[in-house]
Amino acid sequence: MLYLASKEGEVKVSEDIVAPEDVFPVVRLKSDLQALEFLLEDDEPTRITCRVKKTGWVAYGIGDASGDGFGADIRINDDLQFRYGQWATAISEKSSNYNELCNLVDTLEDLCEKGKLKGYELFLLADNLVAENAYLKDSSSSRTLFELVLRMPKL
Repeated sequence: MLYLASKEGEVKVSEDIVAPEDVFPVVRLKSDLQALEFLLEDDEPTRITCRVKKTGWVAYGIGDASGDGFGADIRINDDLQFRYGQWATAISEKSSNYNELCNLVDTLEDLCEKGKLKGYELFLLADNLVAENAYLKDSSSSRTLFELVLRMPKL
């Protein structure tokens, strides 16, 4: 018998379905468990605003990473927050997709640590489709991009 868990208790779904005796793990089970462990490692869960108390606060940001350099800026009201620099060799030798997404994630982490994005809805502009899709989907089939994506929900 199959049950679907809900807040109100268990809801019976079907008597015809019987659970298999053996279940074989998928190849990515270990990495999925590591990702889950990473997301749940903090003592307090990340708070995500479901109902906003104020409206009209939007931050716009752009970023680019090409070759050895990177840069990003985010406009919050009339305040321009920016960061730029050169990648360490180990990073500059990675793919452009990695550098683009890393630039966005690093910029967001920096601004969150400073408390600059609290209460804002964020619109990011990117010229890299792979980085944009990873950001929007909260996932990537590339292990290195997925590790970057995992850092965003903790913001």
